Amino acid sequence: MIMCNGVFFNGFWKNRFPVLATVEETHYDEKLKINRYVRRMHLKAKVPYLDIPYLNSTVLELPIGDEGKWVMIFVFPHRDVPLSHVYTQLRSYSLDTLVEIIDRDEVQEVDIKLPRFRLERQVVLTKPLGQMGLREAFKLDLQGGFLGIATEDIYIGDFEHMASIFVSETGVRALATTPGFDGYASKIHNGGLKAEKPFVFFLMEKPSRTPVFCGSYTFERYF
Repeated sequence: MIMCNGVFFNGFWKNRFPVLATVEETHYDEKLKINRYVRRMHLKAKVPYLDIPYLNSTVLELPIGDEGKWVMIFVFPHRDVPLSHVYTQLRSYSLDTLVEIIDRDEVQEVDIKLPRFRLERQVVLTKPLGQMGLREAFKLDLQGGFLGIATEDIYIGDFEHMASIFVSETGVRALATTPGFDGYASKIHNGGLKAEKPFVFFLMEKPSRTPVFCGSYTFERYF
C-alpha cells in the first residue's frame, strides 16, 4: 500500500530578474573561502531590506505575484556568523515577529545579486515518527493500527519525504511529497546585497504567516 501526500507551488516574481544579467561568479563557504562558481542573478528593485541585530543578519523580502499573498524571505548572516547561530536565534524569534518587523520597514531600492539554485532532499521519516509516538502504524503484528478500516494485514513499511525547490530569474517552483522574542531592526543605507555565502530562506503565505517551504542554501550544484 502506498500512502501519498503532495504539495506543489509555482509562482513568478513580482519583479523578475533579467536573464541576460545573470553571470557566473564565485560563491564562498562560511569561512569565506571560495567554494565554487554559481550563476548569480542581478536585479534592482524597491523591496524590504533591513538589518536585524538579534539575528546577526540582514533580511530581504521578495514578493511573488501581484496580490501580496506570497513572498520569499531571505536571511543572510553577517560576516563570520555561521548558519547554526542563525538557526539557534530563530528558535526564539517567531516568524510573526520577523514579518511584523519587515512590514514596519520602508521599501528601498536594492541592488540584488542572488544565486540561481535548485535544492533537493529526501529523508526517511520512519524512525523520527516512531520517536514521536507513531509506532503502531509501522508494526505488522498490530496490523499497523488499521483494524478499523481494513481486514487485511496493512501496515506502513517506510515513510519518506522528498522536497525540491528551484529559484530562477522568473520565480520559484517547489514540490514536496510524502509517500507511505521581541526585536528591532535598522535600515541599511548602502542599498546593495550580494548573496555570496550560505543563507536561510522561507517561502511563505504571508497573510497567515505560514511557511510552505524553508531551508538553507550553501551550494548544491552548478545550475
